[in-house]
Amino acid sequence: MAEPWNLEPDQWANVLSKDTSPAKLAQDITKGRNLPWVETIIKYSADANSVIDLGSGNGQNSAVLARLNKKTTLLDFSQNNIDFSQQLYKELGLQGTFLKGDITQRLPFDDNAFDVGFTCGVLEYFSDEQLR
Repeated sequence: MAEPWNLEPDQWANVLSKDTSPAKLAQDITKGRNLPWVETIIKYSADANSVIDLGSGNGQNSAVLARLNKKTTLLDFSQNNIDFSQQLYKELGLQGTFLKGDITQRLPFDDNAFDVGFTCGVLEYFSDEQLR
């Protein structure tokens, strides 16, 4: 699996969960304390039924969409991030699909499997070669 140049999968999981837990993050989401870019994601996925979050991290962005009745698929290269996201969804009473995978490789989905695909804070960590 191709990995970003600066951190290993477990290191990313530690960064993303350092000051929070699934329960605390669920409380923040419930209270509308979202990351600044979440409103943009909501806007551009308004007509979507299904979304895929590529490099989903702790699942926060997708959980907000799942609360808006979107069918969400979360894909991340860190199993710890996937586990955290599953626990977050459980705390919020949500359903989602969670996959460990490498976004620099062909994804295991048919063409047009999702209405919207997005990534937040991921691509800048890949080399030019990986992005190509």
